[in-house]
This record gives sequence, structure tokens and C-alpha cells, in this order.
Amino acid sequence: MPARQVRCGVPFRAVRRLAVVLALLGAACGDDDTGDPLNDAVPQVVERIESLTDCAELQAEFDTASASNERAEPGTTEHRRSLAYMQVADDRLRELGCYDN
Repeated sequence: MPARQVRCGVPFRAVRRLAVVLALLGAACGDDDTGDPLNDAVPQVVERIESLTDCAELQAEFDTASASNERAEPGTTEHRRSLAYMQVADDRLRELGCYDN
């Protein structure tokens, strides 16, 4: 099965990886950054995301966190928290090989 593509012909997973990289760079370069975004994450949410084994469910978690991150003001707890959830979901997606499909 061919990889999903966005309208410009770029593979969807490449766009998703770019979004993660840009979000992480934005957090790392922001003046209001207080360090590791996981410091602001709710441990129970992190544990729930890390326990998921279904790639579609993990992608939904990533998408929800990404949308929340886009709405949040940079430097706020919500911005850092949603970035942490994106990071956790992305790490789990990689761990399970979801990007290889």
C-alpha cells in the first residue's frame, strides 16, 4: 500500500516528522522555555500514551496534541504540555514501527 500523501505529493509521514522537529526546535529556541516539556506533562496522560499499542490510536493522540499545541500561546504550560504529548506519541510511534508501514 503506498504511503499517504498530502496534496503537494509529499509523504504524510515526512510532513508529520517535520511538524515534530519544528515544534521541538520552537520549544528549544523559545525565550519562555523552562526546559524539558515533560516537566509540564501530566504523568497519567504520558503513561496512557506510552501504553498504547495501536498505531491509529497513537496517531490520533499525536494529532490531538498537535492541534492543542497550535492553539496554545508559546511559552505557556499548555504549549509545553501538548509538545510533551506530541513527543511521547511520536517516540511510541517510532518504537512500534508505525512509520515503517
